[in-house]
Amino acid sequence: MSIAINPISKPSLIPAVTFAAGAQPKQGGGSVELRNVSFRYPARPEVQVFSEFSLKVDPGRSLALVGQSGSGKSTVISLIERFYDVEGGQVHAEEAATLFAHQVLGSLVCQHAV
Repeated sequence: MSIAINPISKPSLIPAVTFAAGAQPKQGGGSVELRNVSFRYPARPEVQVFSEFSLKVDPGRSLALVGQSGSGKSTVISLIERFYDVEGGQVHAEEAATLFAHQVLGSLVCQHAV
């Protein structure tokens, strides 16, 4: 059995973010906003994950995403981190917020049924 790995050749709709050498995120991150976001995972296009979902987090504020399994908590982080392109709407994350998200992902608590 052989496994073939094909790189994704689809160009991203998200502009590239570059930082000067040694750039550090601002203390407290930056603002993050999801505006009327519609999203489906590429592997499951028949399932609508978000339909015109909006969320705004101002710099220096904390936010807890709480919900049942499959409600989209991790998806919000994935969209901010630019792991996926949105189907509709906009994701605005200041460059510092994106770097800051890398630092706080350690506080993400995944909940699995036991």
